[in-house]
Amino acid sequence: ALDVFRASSLLTDVEKMKGLVEITDLHGQTVYIIQNLYDYTVAWQTGGYEGYLSGPDLQDLKNVAASMLQ
Repeated sequence: ALDVFRASSLLTDVEKMKGLVEITDLHGQTVYIIQNLYDYTVAWQTGGYEGYLSGPDLQDLKNVAASMLQ
């Protein structure tokens, strides 16, 4: 699922497992990868927009996010 919000700051709370949030770069955009008990969330902010994808397959999420951020 993809939810996009227009806001002055990030609005989404994401539950995560203990451990660090992975921070990576996709096409010049900082992307945050969070693992929780059931799946992964890949999140980013572009200007005032926040985007995130959630699902069980991390590589699929990275591929979709990369195609969206080209």
